[in-house]
Amino acid sequence: MAELESVSNLYSTIISRSAKTTKIEWMNSSKVLELPACRTLTFNKNGDFLAISDSQGVRIVSTEDYEKPLWQVAKPKTVEVKFSPLAKYLAIWEPVSKDKTTETVPCNLHVYNWRENKLVMEVVHRKQSDWSPQWTSNEFLCSRLANNSDILFYEDHNFSQVKCKLHMPKIMCYSLAASPASYHVVISVLGSKGEPSFVRLYKYPNFSSPSDALANKSFFKAERTELYWNNEGTSLLTLTFSDNSEESYYGEQHLHYISTKQESCQVHRAKPGPIYSIAWHPNSKEFCVVYGLMPAKATLYNLKCEPVFDFGTAPRNLAYFNPFGNLLCLAGFGNLNGGMEFWDVEKHKMLNKFSVVDTTYFEWCPDGVHFLAATLSPRLRVSNGLKIWHYSGIKLRSWETNELYSAIWKPVKEGTHTEPTLKFTASQAAVVSATATAKPAAYVPPALRNKMTSSTSGTPAATSAAVYKPKFREDYELPSNLKEQENKPMSKSAMKNKKKRDNKKAKKLGSSPEKADDDEEE
Repeated sequence: MAELESVSNLYSTIISRSAKTTKIEWMNSSKVLELPACRTLTFNKNGDFLAISDSQGVRIVSTEDYEKPLWQVAKPKTVEVKFSPLAKYLAIWEPVSKDKTTETVPCNLHVYNWRENKLVMEVVHRKQSDWSPQWTSNEFLCSRLANNSDILFYEDHNFSQVKCKLHMPKIMCYSLAASPASYHVVISVLGSKGEPSFVRLYKYPNFSSPSDALANKSFFKAERTELYWNNEGTSLLTLTFSDNSEESYYGEQHLHYISTKQESCQVHRAKPGPIYSIAWHPNSKEFCVVYGLMPAKATLYNLKCEPVFDFGTAPRNLAYFNPFGNLLCLAGFGNLNGGMEFWDVEKHKMLNKFSVVDTTYFEWCPDGVHFLAATLSPRLRVSNGLKIWHYSGIKLRSWETNELYSAIWKPVKEGTHTEPTLKFTASQAAVVSATATAKPAAYVPPALRNKMTSSTSGTPAATSAAVYKPKFREDYELPSNLKEQENKPMSKSAMKNKKKRDNKKAKKLGSSPEKADDDEEE
């Protein structure tokens, strides 16, 4: 079976966290390991270590066996954990709680050099939203936000001395680029007393005055900001939100591009409406934006913010590049029906589309052709579980539970997988063909889905996904390449065949048909 062959070649591990257990499953075997339930967990970048927080505290285990602790600390209230880029440090955060005996607030943000079992930093940090320290990829520079007005920088693993400080009142958020060559930091500041909000880009450590900024963007309507760096740390996108708008009940959103070369411009959109998703291509030279009133438009831009390709419109709100950037998934989750489109990025060609209903979480497998689709709580409290799919529409594994809180792939070292060839095998092509011609399944309420009996035919088509095919509407737009084909002038033979088809329709309706070119009298 093609499904079994796909599983045997899928050397990846997946971890799912539910209310009663933490389940570790190896995709290329039947091996399953169950650990006690935990609050949160995270891998380091290469997937060598796993940090787990549960009622006993925080521990780090090796991903070779997942059981023997390499390091542990008694912090049972921990709800957030994060590895530094090279996995030398582990940062943990606990909710702030006042000591009733001393009437003081103990430190709740701790950074450990876990390899040497040293506590290198502990401070009080009240907000969970911006708790995490940020490092450059070589770990030479570490930063953290203090009191929404100061960004503190530590150099060369020395956490006892603040080497530099960026002071700015009302900092909403900031982001440190991961690039190891030159260090850049961007800040977003909330405006006050008639002054606009703004985003500024600095090169470390030159931020003693506003004139030192490499780029500066002001926004009179911006209550919130999201910052998106590309992988190389050379360009970023700033998404601003305003709750008040004369045009829309949902407020306004604006997207701007900024680079470390002091280039900046607004990203123009071809359709009004909200921005749902932003995804950088792994090569850091292109990015995809999903935007506009439903059905939403998706567009691929270059670094000049020029549209490279328009994917048309569909009920979608998310975009995901696979780790190699040659495959793009455009999906509609949440209040949409779980439709997924898979595009060859280089050829701008749709390879397949289907739907996985009730999906709330999506993640590409490190091999670039399989993906995880999960229904997580509390977003949805029914039909919780996860499924492993191939982008051809073949379902490899599925697991259902009463409550599922998270599911993640184990990361792998760079070079473990090679870039996949986007070509279906014979069995995968059969599934694509079957799903393309099949009719969508009738809607079944969530309460009745577990009572439905599934097909047991054993064919690949029986395990494939339901077809996603939206009904025609006037506001649907075709992708760029199909628009060009549609606008091309018809050849004589095509015109002749069109007239014949129109004549048949006219006869059925009882009207007089038009004569085709070859039937006309000379």
